Amino acid sequence: MEPDQLQGRGIARAREETLDGAADTLPDRPQAARAAAASRNGIVCMVLGSALLTMNDAILKWLTAGYPVGELMFLRGLFVALPITLLAWRDGGGRAAIGASWSAGGGCV
Repeated sequence: MEPDQLQGRGIARAREETLDGAADTLPDRPQAARAAAASRNGIVCMVLGSALLTMNDAILKWLTAGYPVGELMFLRGLFVALPITLLAWRDGGGRAAIGASWSAGGGCV
């Protein structure tokens, strides 16, 4: 081969190596999109959670004018226990919640 052809192949090879190295340093697009979606979901969940807590406080303050506080606390606990029970059951029940601490020897101290 001619020296010009060898030099041309070297430049092309150097460009490929540079592009390969650059691709390794850039984030993976689908992974970046998943991370952005997860951040968005987290923000939405935090805003909704704050709104629900604020509404809960406002409703309880409004209802204390006509109902005993103990009764309101009981009903609030009852309505909160239902979704928590369903979430715990979906994730494996009590064994999933207790399993890690009991198997590690933590127990109930």
